Amino acid sequence: MLGETMSYHKKNIVDFRQKLEDLQEQLKNNEEMADVINERIEETIQKIKDESNALEDNKNKLIDYYKTGIQNENEALQKNIKLRSEALSKQKEYNDYAKQL
Repeated sequence: MLGETMSYHKKNIVDFRQKLEDLQEQLKNNEEMADVINERIEETIQKIKDESNALEDNKNKLIDYYKTGIQNENEALQKNIKLRSEALSKQKEYNDYAKQL
């Protein structure tokens, strides 16, 4: 789901950049509408910033997700190591006891 959301924001950024280029071209060819076009340019730049921020937030969520997964896996492995160590210790105690009989 995060991957789809990130793709959505990336596509929006590409679309807004294209719109920005189009607006800049319009500005060159239509100076009497400069105020309106400049306002649209500023709106489009803000939309690009918003999409970039959303993309960054999703990237951070994805990193946190992977970190949490790795930490959980590490904790499970540490617990497994501890249990195996305890089992080996008990096995050694049993073998030592069996030798004494």
